[in-house]
Amino acid sequence: MRKVLATILCIVMTLALFGCAGDDTDFDEPTIEVLKGGRIIKTTIETFDKPYYNVDELKEEYNEAIKEYNLSKAEDKVTLKDIHTLEDEVSVCLEYESAEDCMAFEGDEMFYGTVKDARLMGYMTEVSLKNVADGSIIDETGLLKISDNNVFITADSGLIKLPGKIMYLSAGAEAVSDKTVRISSDSSGFAVIVIK
Repeated sequence: MRKVLATILCIVMTLALFGCAGDDTDFDEPTIEVLKGGRIIKTTIETFDKPYYNVDELKEEYNEAIKEYNLSKAEDKVTLKDIHTLEDEVSVCLEYESAEDCMAFEGDEMFYGTVKDARLMGYMTEVSLKNVADGSIIDETGLLKISDNNVFITADSGLIKLPGKIMYLSAGAEAVSDKTVRISSDSSGFAVIVIK
């Protein structure tokens, strides 16, 4: 199991995110969609231009790693939604029961829950959040007032689609619509997005 997971982890960690987003929409940049209830849909894309690359073998590796992960959790926490080639690239779309499952399966930091829980877990220390409506910076008192709001935290870059209206963003994140954020690949650390 470790060997298969290590192989999948290497592939996943080197892949850039690319939109799956739960529908037939193709995106031209990395994409994660957070669904109501906290499910995560994440698609990765990688150059797949060597003659010895085989999409069926890659699909088998993913299916084996997913099977082992799900068995270790005693229920289906990860699902392979799609895998296909796009010219000289391969697109892999996975759906996770939660941000925690995405983090455990891929090894990338991710959190989705309340502001209060994120603070208790140490995710929101020394973070500066900007109000998307007026550009003001929220202080500690302001964070206490929104402690029941949901927050999505990730180290990934790209397009992030959320289930609620965006209220506050950390540096490196830009609102592109009421429920969509673009996180720059140049940003370091975690991006923090608070929603209504």
